[in-house]
Amino acid sequence: MPAGECMLRQLMHRLLGRQPAPARVEPVVAGEPPKVSHRESPVAASAPAQLNTDLELAVVASLFGLDTPLIQPPNEFEQQALKALKGVLAGDLKDSSLVPRLPSLLPQLMSHFRSPTVSSKGLAEMIGRDLVAVGEVLRVANSSYYRRSKEVTSLEQAVVLLGERGLRQVVANLLVRPIFNTRDGHFGQLAGDLLWRQSERVAQVCAALARAERGNEFHAYLAGICSHLGLMVGCQLLDSRFPRGGYVASELFLRDWLRLGRRLNAGVARAWNFPAGCYQVLEAMTESAQVLAPAADVERLELAMRVCQQQLLATRSGLAAASQEPVNELQMRRLQVARQALERCS
Repeated sequence: MPAGECMLRQLMHRLLGRQPAPARVEPVVAGEPPKVSHRESPVAASAPAQLNTDLELAVVASLFGLDTPLIQPPNEFEQQALKALKGVLAGDLKDSSLVPRLPSLLPQLMSHFRSPTVSSKGLAEMIGRDLVAVGEVLRVANSSYYRRSKEVTSLEQAVVLLGERGLRQVVANLLVRPIFNTRDGHFGQLAGDLLWRQSERVAQVCAALARAERGNEFHAYLAGICSHLGLMVGCQLLDSRFPRGGYVASELFLRDWLRLGRRLNAGVARAWNFPAGCYQVLEAMTESAQVLAPAADVERLELAMRVCQQQLLATRSGLAAASQEPVNELQMRRLQVARQALERCS
């Protein structure tokens, strides 16, 4: 067995068996779905570290084609990349060439979602004005998540199938996907498709957990679909600002890249005026978070990211993801919801 494959298998055996952090929610009553506590239990800005950073490191290393990142200081290329990414974060993300401007249609749709009287018909009429939006609606309606026996070929069929919930998710995709579609260089081509698939899966799992726990499903989906934005912006930066021949090899670089990527997730969501229920959760996932977010919202995103990362690494290594032993009935139900939602995405 090649040394790199052996190392990855050893890493998988160690990582996939880790248990999730205990959920801070009310006890489950038999026969009822799990539900979030109504008390506002915030997550302190200094405590995002329910994240499994070793698991994240293994995922991002796989994006760059690394089996074994080197324990050494970042090379010159990596140092320049980190400096440039910090510069992007310090500037105005609304004016950054790496962050696309929102199409004029999408803010209108976002404002419609804030109205309790919005209807699927009204949303469909707005979506029908934009061919890109129509194409995305049809793509999602025909995805494995909805498991149709016949292909959906008309906007009207798609709208009926997706309903208001599905249309909201389509709009979230339209808001975020342009960043993942810019793949002119080596790093963007290497990571773009995979990061987008991971984003969609995290979003679906996060939304399913929110639905089961009577949380804000749309905000949860938005947070999930933004969960890999920063990494993709970083890949575009590598491609656009540095000459060919640069390479990534250092574990220290990858850890800093992940940390800055999480800050970019939240920064872009803020720059695009996403709801506070989205960007505050993303900010709570950073090491320098300065806001408080409800604990249950953060836990949903943490769990969604963890199960999706485990599945990705298990698929790449050929190993089945080790089962995690929940410590109570609520955790068991949460994990079941997450796995069922992930299975529908496959």
